Amino acid sequence: MQVGEETTKEATLTPPFSLENGLLAEHRPPNLLHRIFSLFSNVRPGADLTNFELPPLFNMPKSQLQCYGETVYCIGEDLLTRCARGKSSLERFIAVVAWNISTTRPVIFGWAPFNPVLGETHHVSRGNLNVLLEQVSHHPPVSALHATDEVEKLELVWCHCPAPKFHGKSIKAAIKGKRHLRLLSHGENYEMNAPDLFFDIIPVPGAHWGGKVSIRCKRIRP
Repeated sequence: MQVGEETTKEATLTPPFSLENGLLAEHRPPNLLHRIFSLFSNVRPGADLTNFELPPLFNMPKSQLQCYGETVYCIGEDLLTRCARGKSSLERFIAVVAWNISTTRPVIFGWAPFNPVLGETHHVSRGNLNVLLEQVSHHPPVSALHATDEVEKLELVWCHCPAPKFHGKSIKAAIKGKRHLRLLSHGENYEMNAPDLFFDIIPVPGAHWGGKVSIRCKRIRP
């Protein structure tokens, strides 16, 4: 029996786009702090930054709608399903708190998503979960989210309106609006607000979530 000669071919794999590892340094603007100081040199503390035009150099290749949606469908553990499958009201409430915390993803300092245009939509289906987002207002910027899971009998309704303000050494973006998580089979509607987003410029640049979050459960018809 003759064995044919094996040919070896080289394959080059391109790593996926990552904001946390190597490719981040390639896309991050050089002299970041110097550029930020120049950007806000004529902005007074307390100024509203809602209509502030950010140079494209600081934009990540994502829309704000996609960033909102990823907090729902880009998950390692399905905490949303756990909310609907809780055997007692206490188990479901604890699951809702854990899920709400999981939506506060780490934010990279010096990067911001593109502002969605009016009428822009973003739709993703993951298993039984269908997520739809739409930019319903441009001035002020308001993003709406509606998600359903007909198998687990749950529904998500969000309405977010970021209101960033400059405070000299930092920027505070208050996220106005409410989130509703409805567990239809249990007749429960969990209403919650979103935490505020802080960008510290000096002394140590960074970004973090803060503020107070309130979660209330209201009875609805199952």
